Amino acid sequence: MTDIRSIPTDPREVHALYVRVADAVRAGHLAVIPTDTSYAVIADAFNATAVAALRAARGQDNDVALPVGVGSMER
Repeated sequence: MTDIRSIPTDPREVHALYVRVADAVRAGHLAVIPTDTSYAVIADAFNATAVAALRAARGQDNDVALPVGVGSMER
């Protein structure tokens, strides 16, 4: 687990942080990211283990729909 307590301001450091978060999510880990008003816990929606971990972290059963954000409709 990587523990990041502050968000860098240098563009190169920001990019490196985004790469680390994306790598962690691709590997099946959860990540917490800032949004415009709060924070979001994210996971790879195509990884069943990661989705189960997200549901457990949120205390939700399978009958609750989870929002899925996408960058584009192309894969």
